[in-house]
Amino acid sequence: MEIDVSVILPSHNRFPLNLMTLYSLENQTYPHDKFEVILIDDGSTDATSSITSTHTFPFPFHSLSAQGNIGRPAARNMGIKHAQGKWLIFLDAEIIVEPGFIASHVALHKAQDQLVAEGVLTMKGVYTQVSSAFSDKQKHQLAELLIASPELLMRTKPYAEQGETVFLFTREEIHNGDFRKMMFKKPFEQAYENEILQRHGDRFEGFHLPWLSFYTGNVSLGKEAFLRHGLYEEYEGYGWDDLEMGYRLFRQGYKFAHIRHPFTYHQEHPVSTLNEAEAEINFFKFQQKYREIEQLFLLLTFLPLPFAVHRMNEALGNYHELLANEQPQQYKLLVPVLHRMLEAVGYLRRFELPITKLFDYTGIAYPGPIFDAFTQEIRWLERSGKYPHLYTLMHYLLRV
Repeated sequence: MEIDVSVILPSHNRFPLNLMTLYSLENQTYPHDKFEVILIDDGSTDATSSITSTHTFPFPFHSLSAQGNIGRPAARNMGIKHAQGKWLIFLDAEIIVEPGFIASHVALHKAQDQLVAEGVLTMKGVYTQVSSAFSDKQKHQLAELLIASPELLMRTKPYAEQGETVFLFTREEIHNGDFRKMMFKKPFEQAYENEILQRHGDRFEGFHLPWLSFYTGNVSLGKEAFLRHGLYEEYEGYGWDDLEMGYRLFRQGYKFAHIRHPFTYHQEHPVSTLNEAEAEINFFKFQQKYREIEQLFLLLTFLPLPFAVHRMNEALGNYHELLANEQPQQYKLLVPVLHRMLEAVGYLRRFELPITKLFDYTGIAYPGPIFDAFTQEIRWLERSGKYPHLYTLMHYLLRV
């Protein structure tokens, strides 16, 4: 039987959360002989390697073993090379999915080529374990959920008495959806809803930055995309390899679609304190690879007074309108000055320097004739009244 879909799960020390994910994939409405699941054991020291000897699944299941901890992008690339499916779905190893999960991805891809489909923006959180390694914030949130579910609270006795990690749900309870008792709304979900989805819908109409939705916690695309445009950048450490791929596909004309239903659920787990620092380094690598305006606009979220995503999108829309509607000579300085000031934000953030005096990084001397010409362009921009969001942005950057 030909495989339609390959579900790719990189996993480093996520047992038994990865097992909960596999249990949820058993419950799919999509024909089990038409999709495969590829688990890449990325140098785990837990019981992940035992899954193949202790469990069988109703779908074709393949477990690949990396040589050491090679990192999530490299592990995903291993999965891509082994995948037989026409469409590839990437999941983090700790994501529980509802029965219509695979079918929802396939329906979108059958309807449109060159599409990226994702469901991370409205992903829920869920606790399936109790662990002493949780942060204080996680423990407090977990306690509130357990108090509302007395039958689950009783299962935590070994943790309360001896500090042992407790797993709250069985295979059957994952199938039955009982895990939803420990569900909560993640903070970023409301932000994405307010800033993107309520304004632009699930097809990102009028949103100039749809690649920001490309998170490998739940994203799919055709395998041909990797054959044409390359594999994931194998950044070391945490973060930005997925958004780099999303941006690469955006530049090639791919469209993006959000899957609101069925929901997916991120199983909470202890988080490494190194993630933020590693992400800073990888973001800088991503910035330096392209140095293009659509990508550089993301730096507006890191200003002393950060731009909200919708304001960033409005300013970027004005920027594109200006390039399309005005004579190139009228704003020949504004465009490079904006570019250089945004790049300066990236450099200053990467090297932990104060984000200030951005105009000093443009190479324009003050006072001088070039400065005077640039000032005239800013006056034209204001007086035109046609690009208010871009003017507001320039006015702010020049005063940071």
